[in-house]
Amino acid sequence: MEDTSLNANLEFLIMFHVQDIPVVTIPEMFTHLTTHDVVLLDGKTGQINIEQEEALCAFVEHGGGLVCIGDAAEAYHEYELLGEVLGDIHGFCTPRCEVIARVATNDHYITRRVDPSFVVLEGIYLLDVIPQDAQVLWRTSWHYTSLTLAYTRNHGRGRVFCTTLGSAPETQTNPTFQQMLGRAAHYVAGMDVQETPARVAMIGYGVIGFEHGTAISTVPGLE
Repeated sequence: MEDTSLNANLEFLIMFHVQDIPVVTIPEMFTHLTTHDVVLLDGKTGQINIEQEEALCAFVEHGGGLVCIGDAAEAYHEYELLGEVLGDIHGFCTPRCEVIARVATNDHYITRRVDPSFVVLEGIYLLDVIPQDAQVLWRTSWHYTSLTLAYTRNHGRGRVFCTTLGSAPETQTNPTFQQMLGRAAHYVAGMDVQETPARVAMIGYGVIGFEHGTAISTVPGLE
């Protein structure tokens, strides 16, 4: 019989392609993870048994990277071990509606120089409680209250990125969401994400070179 959950995960893995980073979405592979992998959990991952949960959590504790999207936080935060990895979170589900995601901080690698907001149409598990050590990256407003859509935190020597966006296929194909996931994968993989200043030399511009050089110095990362 055809494994529809496997096919769904493979389809998403093809769409969510991160160069040079192996992205693992299948629980059966959790006992064979290496430090070069990044694990992606979403609503299609399905039930995780205790052996797979223990392997995944040990992977993160020893420096592995975990990315959770869509319904993953709702599905797994009550698991004993995975709950510790995600941290103390609580939320509630909204009906399918328009949600405006807004950047909460623009000085993090994942949010740096991205569109400050984007709109999705889906039901969301909005987070009204997040771990005390978490850094909020995206928020939305619900009934005049600011709630969390995405956060990151460390667990052991590993990194965790969690967003409750992405349960709808339309969101998964959104360019800003795709950029979010691509950066999140690089971030949790432990890559060097610090910006370094670029040095620019102006040759052959004469007097106007000073004005061009001054303009360049105002560009973030080129000062």
